[in-house]
Amino acid sequence: MVSVRSKHYWLSPPIALTAKGYARFAHISNFITDHVFTLLLWLLAGSNRVPADVDVPLGRMRQLPAGCVSASRSTNRSNGFPLIIFSHGMASSRTSYTQYCGELASRGIVVAAVEHRDGSGPGTVIRKHGDIDRSLVHFGLDHLR
Repeated sequence: MVSVRSKHYWLSPPIALTAKGYARFAHISNFITDHVFTLLLWLLAGSNRVPADVDVPLGRMRQLPAGCVSASRSTNRSNGFPLIIFSHGMASSRTSYTQYCGELASRGIVVAAVEHRDGSGPGTVIRKHGDIDRSLVHFGLDHLR
């Protein structure tokens, strides 16, 4: 039996980091608005989880109902699985498009949704083995000076 990890939160913890990034993107970041954004995000989506299993090994693709467009029909299985690398836009994150990425995955496409660590997302925690975690919030052109 294959062990599957628990589902990921839709808003990656800490929510306060994401909230501060959104406030900075809106050019209204300060002590009060950062906390208001944090509270709102926590109330609206704090407990939501991405509706997909985590770290599931690639195996046999399930049969889709007749009439569904499937990547498996246009790809020879001996060549492997079709792959899409999904890149989120500015002030977004890898989980912002879970509905779209989930739809692609349900059709037999492997979807790799990456999290950018360049400040284009609202906030991210940079983890590197052996180093201390580092938080990065969204930045704009005015932060590059």
